[in-house]
Amino acid sequence: MKRVHRTRFIFSPQFKFRPMLIQTIPDGRITPEKIDRLDRDDIFVFGSSLMGPYFGGAARVAYEKFGAGGVTEGLKGATYAIPVVRAGVDMVKPHVDTFLAFARSHPEYRFWVTRVGCGIAGFSDEEIAPLFAPAVAMPHVALPASFWKVLLQKGLYFPVLPSERIASDSIESLADNEIFVFGSNLSGKHYGGAACIANRKFGAEWGVGKGLTGRSYAIPTMRAGVEMIKPYVDEFIAFARSHPEYRFLVTRVGCGIAGFSDEEIAPLFAGAADVPNIALPRSFWQVIFTLS
Repeated sequence: MKRVHRTRFIFSPQFKFRPMLIQTIPDGRITPEKIDRLDRDDIFVFGSSLMGPYFGGAARVAYEKFGAGGVTEGLKGATYAIPVVRAGVDMVKPHVDTFLAFARSHPEYRFWVTRVGCGIAGFSDEEIAPLFAPAVAMPHVALPASFWKVLLQKGLYFPVLPSERIASDSIESLADNEIFVFGSNLSGKHYGGAACIANRKFGAEWGVGKGLTGRSYAIPTMRAGVEMIKPYVDEFIAFARSHPEYRFLVTRVGCGIAGFSDEEIAPLFAGAADVPNIALPRSFWQVIFTLS
C-alpha cells in the first residue's frame, strides 16, 4: 500500500538558529480513510464480532480483500480482528489490549488501524480512541486521524516539539539573544508575578506597560476580556517575526493575576506556531494543538 504522510504545522521559516519542524501527528502514522491494497508487511486492523460474520464496513473489506476469512479475533491473512460488537467500551478494552500487546511484540509488521468500533458497533471516536493511547509509542502502528484528534484533545498524546519552542515555567536567566515576555498592565506598574521578575531581573521599565524595554517584552493583559488582549498579542507576534535575531520566551501571560485560563489565552498565540523564534509554555501548546 502506498504510504500516506500527513503532517500538520510543518514549518521551515528562515530562523538563524536552525530549521524547525513541528508535527501535530507523527509522519506516516495516520491510517488512510480508504485502503485498497497492502504492502508485504502491512496488517489491516478492523473491528469484528465474536460471531465471525462480516456484514459491512472495514470488516467486509478485510474479508473480501485481505484474507480475514472468518476469524473472530487475532491475526489471519493480512488482517487483525478486534471484537467490538459488545455491550460497552469496558468489554472492548481487553480485546484492544490484546491487540496492542501483539503489535508491541511484532515490530516487523506495519499495523493500519481502522476506526474499529465506530461503524456498525455504534461507538464514537471519543469512546474508542483512548483505548489506543498506548499505540502512540509504537511507531509501526498507524491510527485514524479522528483517533489522533481525540488523543490530542484528551491530553493522551502530545506532539514532539523542538526544545527551543517550549518556554520553561521557571525562567531565572536569559541567554544573550533571549527576551522575557510577560503580562503587564498598561500603567506599567510591575508589582507581582512575571511582571515583577521582568522588572527586577530583566530590565522591564517601571511605567512602561507595552512593548520592549530592557530584555523584556510587555503584553497588557489586565483587561476586561480576551478580545481586548488579542491586538497586543498580534502586535507582539508581528514584532517577533520581524526580529529573528531574538528568541522570545513567553510566560503564561494573563494566567496569573489577570485571572484568565490557558484555554482563553493560548488561542491568541496560535499565530506564533509558525514563528520559530517564539517559545510558548507547554500548556499553551497543548491548547493550540487541540484547536482544530
